[in-house]
Amino acid sequence: MMKQLLWWLCLFVAPAVLIVLELFHPAGFTNSPGMYQFLSHAEPHAHHSALDYFGPHWWFMLHMIQTPMVALVAVGLWLMVDGIGRDNGTAALVAARLARTAILVFAVYFTVLDGIGGIGLGRTILVVQELVARGKLSPSQLDGVVLLLNTMWVDPVVGSPC
Repeated sequence: MMKQLLWWLCLFVAPAVLIVLELFHPAGFTNSPGMYQFLSHAEPHAHHSALDYFGPHWWFMLHMIQTPMVALVAVGLWLMVDGIGRDNGTAALVAARLARTAILVFAVYFTVLDGIGGIGLGRTILVVQELVARGKLSPSQLDGVVLLLNTMWVDPVVGSPC
């Protein structure tokens, strides 16, 4: 019973939540208008592959929800190959082990990417906006922060491919 509930949660509920979230996850804004320029405020149109974008609070929250949903999907994928062993033959055993390895690598690196580009960046944008609103950042300091964030966004090691 518990395993069946886990199957439903991991392979139906979590993917359904992800489908809805991804309808509101913008993409393709790196070059125009630029990452910070786009993510720092709401964009009420579907110009960047999303039905709507509600602003940096949404960017942060979207990734706070998306990350555990992806982890649940990874658990579901693991469950799909859970019962495969030696009695299923060598090819099936090797394929199952490769699948488990790929699932683990995917889950770890997706979580890191979402932590940096979603959760961390979302909070950073919100903090920057708060500092600007309180007069703690000058316009030239804001320009420096925006340059840093846009540069990190396209960094070949930790940047986003969007």
